[in-house]
Amino acid sequence: MALHAESAYRFLTPEVRARIEALRPRYPDRRALLMPALWAIQEAHGWIPLEAQAELAAYLEVPSVWVHEVVSFYNMYRERPVGRYLIYVCGNIACSLRGARRLLRFLLDRLGVAERAVTPDGLFTVERVQCIGACELAPVIQVNGEFIGPVDEARLEDLITALRAKAREVAS
Repeated sequence: MALHAESAYRFLTPEVRARIEALRPRYPDRRALLMPALWAIQEAHGWIPLEAQAELAAYLEVPSVWVHEVVSFYNMYRERPVGRYLIYVCGNIACSLRGARRLLRFLLDRLGVAERAVTPDGLFTVERVQCIGACELAPVIQVNGEFIGPVDEARLEDLITALRAKAREVAS
């Protein structure tokens, strides 16, 4: 492990570093440790900016390109802040044939946001992804990892209302 001054880390907090160190026995190869280490950073900060990627590369003593390749390849890692509710709309063939493009447009219009942007209230981010892997639910979406399908405009409207209400409950 590289020795670095405590103040050199903004994203690799003592808690994140402790989680990474606890994972080292399970992932003795530094490249294999990348994915769970990235999860630790994302869970702590909500996303993995380039600065965090550089910190992790230095900490693990691996090329920074290795870290960025992993972050940019997998859609489970976020390179920008997202809303409290991250909504993935499946865009693969089964969902597309059953109206996924129309549903994506409905969500974006209803929330008044561009794809991959955060709504002004900080609650929602909507993103089209290639495949969620739940064709039997087509058209399907995923909200913070939970599969919901099949969906239509009415079900999406109910979902938005329910998530806004849930956010208000948590805030009070």
